[in-house]
Amino acid sequence: YFGTLDGHLYSVNTKSGQEYWRFKTRHKIHSSPAVDGEKVYFGCDDKYVYAVNMRTGQQVWKKKTAGQVLSSPALYEDKVLVGSKDGYVYAYDRNTGARHWEFRTDGPVFSSPAVASGTVYIGSTDMYLYALDAERGTVRWKYRTENKLYSAPAVSGSQVFFTNVSGALFAVR
Repeated sequence: YFGTLDGHLYSVNTKSGQEYWRFKTRHKIHSSPAVDGEKVYFGCDDKYVYAVNMRTGQQVWKKKTAGQVLSSPALYEDKVLVGSKDGYVYAYDRNTGARHWEFRTDGPVFSSPAVASGTVYIGSTDMYLYALDAERGTVRWKYRTENKLYSAPAVSGSQVFFTNVSGALFAVR
């Protein structure tokens, strides 16, 4: 499964290259999809987060945000977690698309979330890396850098690794 700048999400056989289906959106797809065995989730420049049936390519649900969704979703329990250029981090129900919670940062969110031990780690252009409770969307802690964060954090053991646009690498416990 992959999205393209032509506004399609494609399902392709990895061995033969045969296209199974394509799902059309109205704008570019920068987001990498997340798959849970039933659905494919992705964000789009049209300001929507989509859930598509992985076998048929039919839309299951879509949810509007106030900004483009360049962030790639992460899955945690019954939630789809994703950031938006509107400055929010959203948690949607994987089956229905209902919003579990939202968290507002002070800048657009390009970063993709990483989830470990019930915590969502995500960066914002407001120069903070946030550690959010995955169930409630409340701040556990935040770490300020001297520049904007665009990249996705990586979690290893008790450390979170991330970079900012000035190229600095951070490791936070």
